Amino acid sequence: MRVRRGRVSQVLRMNWPRYAQESHMIEEGKPPSPLDASPEAAVERWLEDAIIGLQLCPFAAKPWREGLIRIATSHAVAPEDAVHDVLEEAWMLLQPEPDLPEETPLQTRPQTTLIAFSDPTLEFETLLDIAATVEDLIDQAGGVGMLQFITFHPEYRFEGEDADELGAWTNRSPVPVIHILREDEVTRAVEQHPDTLSIPERNVALLREMGLAKLQALWKTFGAQARPPKPPVLN
Repeated sequence: MRVRRGRVSQVLRMNWPRYAQESHMIEEGKPPSPLDASPEAAVERWLEDAIIGLQLCPFAAKPWREGLIRIATSHAVAPEDAVHDVLEEAWMLLQPEPDLPEETPLQTRPQTTLIAFSDPTLEFETLLDIAATVEDLIDQAGGVGMLQFITFHPEYRFEGEDADELGAWTNRSPVPVIHILREDEVTRAVEQHPDTLSIPERNVALLREMGLAKLQALWKTFGAQARPPKPPVLN
């Protein structure tokens, strides 16, 4: 996988000026203002108290404890600028791991990245389009099957389900989020879990048992309230 990832990195580097001429991410090492920190802080609380706290994702706790989950904030407003920012983060995850001594205790790059969008007007269907566009661009550059993109949104709704289906709260987040995962990490995690097929069923049962009032109360503690869902426009 390391050699293949390196080849894709070369292809993407040749095409990168077309995809990511500008960045709307918080500059590395720059202390964020309270406004800048708000989306990241909301996602951190959601990750700790819902995704990990409710065990909606049994794979998240270990990399979070080890500092291997990166949370980045995009201030993009136009969808094309959001695509640039997601491509920038995808580029980081596609870089080959440097050769390190075997005794090195920690990885030098994140396993996965959550991109929080600060624009409160970013619609659910637009977020889906952004993720699909990025995936298409990476596939065209030779990166087919190397990354996964998962979307989360305050108004998330699975296609074909009723607006009041509580199972959709598995993908409800305090702000719009695109989650980028490396395919090799996903494969490794799935192989180590005894029964991945039972995870969605267990999550839906838990969320229905909690009920809407408890879910809304918990989500309010993340710093953003879930808005009434609107049906997404899916192609």
